[in-house]
Amino acid sequence: MRIPTFIQAVSRGFLDNYSLDGGKTECYGLFLCRLEEEHYIAVNNSPAQRMKEEFRSPKTACLWLQGHTVLNYYNQLCNGLTGEKILDVAERVRAEIECG
Repeated sequence: MRIPTFIQAVSRGFLDNYSLDGGKTECYGLFLCRLEEEHYIAVNNSPAQRMKEEFRSPKTACLWLQGHTVLNYYNQLCNGLTGEKILDVAERVRAEIECG
């Protein structure tokens, strides 16, 4: 998958020195790092937001960085605008079944 130009592909070393709380690396933007096959970390460190999330594909990570609500690595729905995690999918399905 081709990463949009406004998202910077970074190395794991960059993330190791990176903190959302003003750590060693102080830079703003949207970042994507591939940890291993089917494991990606997306970081939104725009001036108004400081969020980090894990995903199974670069496409899903890029959608989240663009503000969409998508499934993260742990199958939780995550809002890309607020960083809020919505109920775990399994819990949501269980709740729907119990409610009838």
